[in-house]
Amino acid sequence: MEKYRKILLVLFIFAFFFVNSAAQEGFDVDIERVQTEIYPTRGDVGEFRINVTSNFNRSKTFSIGYNTGTATDSSWYFLDNSFVRIEPGESSVSTLYVELREDDDVVAGNRGPEVYVYPSEDPGNKYSELVTFRIRREEVILITDFKSPKSSYDPDEPVELGITFRNVVQEDYDANTFEVDFNLGNETRTESVSDLDSGDDTTVSTSFDITDYDAGDYNLVVEVKDFDTGEVIGTKSGTVRVNEFERYNKDVVDEDGFLWKRRNMTILNTGNTVIESEKLSSNVKWYEMPFITFEKEPDTVEDLSGAKELYWEVNDIERNSMKSISYSTNYWSAVIVFLIVGVVSMIVYKQLHSVSVVKFVKRGKRSVSVNVRIRNNTGRRVENVKVEDFVPGIASLVKKFDSKNPDRIQKNDEGTRIQWNISEMEPGEERIFVYNIKPRIRVEGSINLPEAKLVYEVEGRRLREESHSVSADFS
Repeated sequence: MEKYRKILLVLFIFAFFFVNSAAQEGFDVDIERVQTEIYPTRGDVGEFRINVTSNFNRSKTFSIGYNTGTATDSSWYFLDNSFVRIEPGESSVSTLYVELREDDDVVAGNRGPEVYVYPSEDPGNKYSELVTFRIRREEVILITDFKSPKSSYDPDEPVELGITFRNVVQEDYDANTFEVDFNLGNETRTESVSDLDSGDDTTVSTSFDITDYDAGDYNLVVEVKDFDTGEVIGTKSGTVRVNEFERYNKDVVDEDGFLWKRRNMTILNTGNTVIESEKLSSNVKWYEMPFITFEKEPDTVEDLSGAKELYWEVNDIERNSMKSISYSTNYWSAVIVFLIVGVVSMIVYKQLHSVSVVKFVKRGKRSVSVNVRIRNNTGRRVENVKVEDFVPGIASLVKKFDSKNPDRIQKNDEGTRIQWNISEMEPGEERIFVYNIKPRIRVEGSINLPEAKLVYEVEGRRLREESHSVSADFS
C-alpha cells in the first residue's frame, strides 16, 4: 500500500511540474494607441505600438501583421517590423503607422485594421485585436467638382452651373441637409439638398437666363450652407462676362383718315447695349412732298424713280428704350386751294363766258349815283336783254337819268322797281345804266341796295345773272 502511495505522489509531482511548465510557455501582446486621431489636411500620422513578450522557454520568431478588409485602403498602413525573433522572457515592439492618402476623398469617421500576432511555426496560435482610429476633418463638406462658367456669353445663351460635393462630417452624424446659393450679379438661385449621408456625394445644378443682363462683367459666387445654422461651409467664385449684343426692332404704324394720313416709325432697343446710331427710313411719292408736315426734318433725302427715300438718323438709344419719328400727309390744304381756284375759275369763266352785270355807287353832294354795267362776254349775240334794279323805300328815285331812261318804273309800298330793255347785244358790247337816289329821311350811316338782275337769251336759251349788293352812304 505504501508503495502505491509513493508512486502516486511521484506522478502528482511530475504532473504538477509539467502543467506549471506548460502554463509558463506562450506570449503576451499589448497594443499601445499612441496617435488615434488623424486630420488629413494637417498631415497627421496614426501610430500603434505592438509590444510582444515571449514566455516560451526558447527563442521564437513571431509574425506581426494586419488585415484591413475592404473598409480601409491598405496603402495607408506601414508596419516597421513584420517578423521579430524574441528570446525567452524578452519583449519586442513593432509600430504600425497610418498615413492617409488622397485626403480629399477621405470621409470623417472611425477606421481600423485587425492586428494579429502568432509564432511563425504555429499560425493556429494567433492573437488578434481590432484597433481603431478616428479620422477628423476640419470641413463639413468637400467640393469635388465645379462646373465653372465660360469666359464669356452672348445674352441668348444660358449660364449653366453645377457643383458636386461630399458630406465629410463626423461619423456620429447620419445625414445632413444643405442649401446651395448660386449668386450671379444681383440674382440668386437657391437649391436644397436633404438627408445627404456621411460619405455620399451630390451634384447641384442651375441655369441663369441672362437675356435681360446688360453687357459687362458679373461676379459669380456659389455658396454651400449648413441648412440648420446658415453657416457657409464651402464656396466657389468666378466672373461671367456678358458680351455686347446689338439688336433692335423697327416698326411702322400708319393712321389713315379722310384726305390725311400719319406715319409713325419706331425703333426699340432689344439688345444689351446702347445703340449709338441707327437710321429710320420711309418711301414717299414725289407728289406727296408738298403736303407733308414733318415733326423732324429728314437728315437725308434720296431721289428715286417717281419717289423719294427719306432718312432720319436716331442716336443714343438706351437699352429697352424706344425712339420714334412721325410725319403727316394732309390733303385738306390742297383741296381748299383747289376749291378756291375752282371758284375763282368759275367766276372768271362765268365773267368771260356770260353777260356780266356789275353794280356800284358813287356819292354825290345831295344824292347817290347808282351804276349798273352789263357786258356781253359770251362771244355770241344775245337777245331780249332785261336789266332790273330795285330802290328800297327808305330812298327815292330822282327821275333825272344820266343814261338811257328806264323802260319801266313801278312803285309800291316797299320801294321802286326800274327796268331797262335791250333787244340785242353784240359780242363784247357793254352798256351802263345810271340813276340817282336820295334819302327820304335823315339817315345815319349807310343803307343796303339789293342786287341788280339780268335776263337774256342765247340761241334760244334763257339765262339769268345777278350782281352783288352794294351799300350807299347818305351821311
